[in-house]
Amino acid sequence: MLKAFRDHYVLAIACFVGAFVAFPPLYKALADQPYVPAGLSENLSRPCNVLSATQQNVTVTGTSAATSNATGIGTIRVMCTQDAYMTAGSSPTATTSHIFLPGYTPEYFYSTGTKFAFIRDTTSGVCQVLECN
Repeated sequence: MLKAFRDHYVLAIACFVGAFVAFPPLYKALADQPYVPAGLSENLSRPCNVLSATQQNVTVTGTSAATSNATGIGTIRVMCTQDAYMTAGSSPTATTSHIFLPGYTPEYFYSTGTKFAFIRDTTSGVCQVLECN
């Protein structure tokens, strides 16, 4: 019985290792992804290349205000100086029922080339939209 257990154990390890040996292009493609999906802890400290990034600032008040230009396709870092709400689209209008952004907390999104609109929670401030390169 011990021999059967050992054989199954060795077979399982061989299959696991074989998957990485047989499919290196797939493994490499997954490892080289530039964007970390939302909800993972890596998003909390994901860096942006700020030296070559395109930045747009939006003054956030009690009326919805949007970025003047659509962003490029890729990872976007958004940070506001005050609590705010955000939405995205070709001609977006933010309301207090949209995504809540806590002040001074960077959030990362994947943009498909849209504009971003913001509205304050209680205090006016500025929201920065930074395209990560």
